[in-house]
Amino acid sequence: YSYRPAIDTNYFPNTPAAWFWSSSPSAYHSNYAWRLSFDYGYDHDNSRDYDYHVRLVRSGQ
Repeated sequence: YSYRPAIDTNYFPNTPAAWFWSSSPSAYHSNYAWRLSFDYGYDHDNSRDYDYHVRLVRSGQ
């Protein structure tokens, strides 16, 4: 378990300890999506109207 930030900074340096959007929609609310806290490692669904960070990723080859 790690926190502040809850991400391996050896692989992801300079990542802010903040909320980031996931691409996964919420099954509970049609206008919600999942978000992840890189501060404490929490996840939660929230309205897509909020402004959070995004992290662009791609799959390996």
